[in-house]
Amino acid sequence: MGMPWVRDTAFIAKNFKNVYLNLCWSHIVSPYMTRSALLEYVDIAPANKIIAFGGDYIVSAVEKIYGHLYMAKENIAMGSIKTYR
Repeated sequence: MGMPWVRDTAFIAKNFKNVYLNLCWSHIVSPYMTRSALLEYVDIAPANKIIAFGGDYIVSAVEKIYGHLYMAKENIAMGSIKTYR
């Protein structure tokens, strides 16, 4: 996601075909920044370049992955609600 340069990474992804916006770990690091970044990403970059969930859990408990996925779903839902208000 390029924290804290969220807007810069969106424009880079828009202009270069081999750049994708990966939100891996961003939901855990800063949920608020992730929600605001998603609003900008949807406006600036193509939707097929946004990877909204991911992680590098290798030998972790399933609970951590489920918790991260739950946070990601909440952030994506809250970001889309703000769009339509």
